[in-house]
Amino acid sequence: MSKFFDFPIFRKIASSSPKKAKDDFERTHQTQLASCAILLGMAKSDDDFSEGEKARIVQILQKTFSLDEFEVEDLIHLSEQQMTDAHGLETFARYINEHYDVDEKFELVKDIWRVVYSDEELHTHEQEMVRKIMLLLNLDNRMIGNAKEDVRRELGLLL
Repeated sequence: MSKFFDFPIFRKIASSSPKKAKDDFERTHQTQLASCAILLGMAKSDDDFSEGEKARIVQILQKTFSLDEFEVEDLIHLSEQQMTDAHGLETFARYINEHYDVDEKFELVKDIWRVVYSDEELHTHEQEMVRKIMLLLNLDNRMIGNAKEDVRRELGLLL
């Protein structure tokens, strides 16, 4: 069996029907791409993609999707490329709105806050970008506030 199938996710996908395997693979890939693009959009909102923000995004993607460092680097590169190829945040937000349930969106919102607070501060431009992303994802203020407080508590930023 090829090294491709050394990854559990690909073994699982390959064990199902060919059509289902292709659909599952495509959905998994698009989900990873959309999440990564949203997180990158947040991190780059001030035109300063810091090492801390990148490290936090890598950590989030590794944990969320069980990817290794090389897979995450490829995903980041592909997301950056697609964001410049006329696929703006709106395209990725539309995918998320169509395919994520409420719990998945809540986790993504928490990940967005984790990126925002990677430097332990909330800057004005970040707050504006969070608002824009939340509008694109059709999220209510209560969910946003709950996610923000959860992350602040997790990071020890609550006084």
